[in-house]
Amino acid sequence: MKNKILRNIFNLVILFLSTELLKNLLSGIPDLGIIDIRIIFILIISNYLGMKYGIASAILASISYVIQEYLKVNDTSVIFLNTNNWIPIVIYIVFSILIGLKTDKNNAKLSNLENEITQKKAKEAESNSKIELYEKEIKELNQILIVHDSSYIQVAKFIQEWNKNSNDMKKINSILKKKLKNSTCELITVEELNNKSNNFLNDAKLKEIEKEKIWINKELKEPLPFYIALVTKSEKEKLALVVWKCDFEQMNIEYRNQLIGITELIKYLI
Repeated sequence: MKNKILRNIFNLVILFLSTELLKNLLSGIPDLGIIDIRIIFILIISNYLGMKYGIASAILASISYVIQEYLKVNDTSVIFLNTNNWIPIVIYIVFSILIGLKTDKNNAKLSNLENEITQKKAKEAESNSKIELYEKEIKELNQILIVHDSSYIQVAKFIQEWNKNSNDMKKINSILKKKLKNSTCELITVEELNNKSNNFLNDAKLKEIEKEKIWINKELKEPLPFYIALVTKSEKEKLALVVWKCDFEQMNIEYRNQLIGITELIKYLI
């Protein structure tokens, strides 16, 4: 705002000096010397900068006019007592006010239009942002539905294959290896697991795994498997879904959840 005011004042002064210079140049030409260049100066300032600067230009033009008349007679009393000398000053001021008011009115309308356009653009940007958000949510929802649809199909196929081979543990383990994409996974009894892991699963550890739903060998202790998930067939007979070794890509929450999901499914199938 401050820079704009300084720029307007600078333009006012430069144009005033240019007008005075042009007036002096034209004064030597009889046909053009009668033209009042000050009116043009006031018109330009009032038309582009508004009433405040228009009045300022009228004051500068009036001072210039008084100086010009004083140099002719060298008597200020004659200048101010002669009412004819007031006419140009009144014209300057009235002219600057009328043109300046019109300019201010137009500028106010323009400013209001710009504000309306800015508000409309802001609302449009907000609407576009909401649309983009909705489209993103719809896209994510579609992806979720596709994944879920695929999961339902996979679950249905798993149940179908399990029921066909429910009496053959080797075939069941073959199904698990295929579904879990790991050749070291198997469904075995807790006793068999203890035989292979130096009696790792005591009562306390069994309760811990049942509570957490899965145990992960984070320290990579031997000869323990990497994942252990329990399937309770009865109080006396418990099975364990184990993954002895797994690739780095399977050491994550997604694979852990997949194992828990398979384990929960097996509980309803046995």
